[in-house]
Amino acid sequence: MTNRFDHIRVNLQPSYSLAAILIVSHCVATVLIWLLVLTIAIKILVTIAITFSCVYYLRQDALLLNNNAVIAFDLFEKMQCTITTRSKKSICCLIEPNSFVTPVLTVLIFKLEKPLLLSPFCSVVILPDRIETNEFRRLRIWLRWKYRQGDTKKQQH
Repeated sequence: MTNRFDHIRVNLQPSYSLAAILIVSHCVATVLIWLLVLTIAIKILVTIAITFSCVYYLRQDALLLNNNAVIAFDLFEKMQCTITTRSKKSICCLIEPNSFVTPVLTVLIFKLEKPLLLSPFCSVVILPDRIETNEFRRLRIWLRWKYRQGDTKKQQH
């Protein structure tokens, strides 16, 4: 992670804790579907959909294997950002104010200038195993203070 006064770069690593959370939550959803009073055909179809969902989000968000997976991002002044995908695309975007920052979990929501798929938004889930501890702390401080200050200045004008 590069840190200057006007810029911060974050390189993301695969997150095995996010992978575990995704697998457990999808397994729980599958078990709950099978406990419902539904026909076997519906249970099988929903189980297949849950399995595809699990594989997609594991590849996209946890293991960063999809071509559209965000592997790095650069934060600049005034909530501006550039994300880099696994396929080496650089996309300019803005960080949405409803992004979530806590000591153990950060969820960044980006509004893309050029949508990757159908949605003009992209999100990145950052758990402590995704980047080094000191880099995670600096990122959280940058997001809480630097961007919040830009947000309040924007509201004053």
